[in-house]
Amino acid sequence: MEQVAIFCDVDDFCKAYEEYCMHSLIMKKKKVLPRTRMALSEIITILIMYHLSGYRTFKWYDKNHVIKYQK
Repeated sequence: MEQVAIFCDVDDFCKAYEEYCMHSLIMKKKKVLPRTRMALSEIITILIMYHLSGYRTFKWYDKNHVIKYQK
């Protein structure tokens, strides 16, 4: 359940941050931002969970935890 709570907080932050960036940064309207397969909040959640996991390297965390359990 801890992971879901972390994801919800991170997702709320990312939505607010993207809204802030769109209104306060000077961007050309025609500029298209690249699309990714994962949302920014998903990437940040994986990084936070890695730091809480106790794995020594991200490679092993990704291989043994993310790929197996978090598809």
